[in-house]
Amino acid sequence: MSKEGTAGIGSIWNNNNWFYEEKNYTNFAKEFLKDAVSKLQITKNDTLVRLYEVKTIEGEASVTIRKQKQIFLYEFELELYFDACKIGNDAQKCKGKLKVHEFNQDDDELTIDIT
Repeated sequence: MSKEGTAGIGSIWNNNNWFYEEKNYTNFAKEFLKDAVSKLQITKNDTLVRLYEVKTIEGEASVTIRKQKQIFLYEFELELYFDACKIGNDAQKCKGKLKVHEFNQDDDELTIDIT
């Protein structure tokens, strides 16, 4: 394999990604989640639900490298604010809070509280 084919995301001393290494991606993941979630809008029938504020993001994210394999690990909790309104009738409007409890790379289902 050429030297170009083995380059990866490891450090200079680990340029072929063979040895164990872990990089912290918490700040990147929090910014990504904040940006992605704040753009979410859902329209169902004649109702528009919009997530407008990310109140808190707690948790951590990392990438582990070992023997040329990358493993993405994350665990987060989110508290978000949303509003909902009938399309064409802004007088029928409500606001609420959405709490996503502890989700990670192994979760198949989320636990969510809506108030």
